[in-house]
Amino acid sequence: MDYEKILKEAHEAARLAQIGGHDRGACGFAWVTIDGNDGLARHCRKMAKQAEDRGVPYAQGRGLYGSKGYPKGWQFWKPGGFGGQAIETHEQGSVAFRDKLGEYGIRADCGSRLD
Repeated sequence: MDYEKILKEAHEAARLAQIGGHDRGACGFAWVTIDGNDGLARHCRKMAKQAEDRGVPYAQGRGLYGSKGYPKGWQFWKPGGFGGQAIETHEQGSVAFRDKLGEYGIRADCGSRLD
């Protein structure tokens, strides 16, 4: 599988889903979790490490490749990069990201929490 292509498409789907999103209403954030042993998670761990070794800021690498989930799995926080706090807009991005991964047979779950 071309994991870089999948990630690019998933991030773009999340970004597009958040266009026109408003920063009002309940405050919170959302994320997508995949199995930590999935091929995509292994690829992301490797690429995040390489980015870190090249001096890419941690937050920038994590934004693209995700990070270790708690208590398990691999997570992508705030897919789509929406800069506001509206949980509804964050959830729209997470659902679009999850759905794009699903098109490639990658099982993913969405989570969100009020702030």
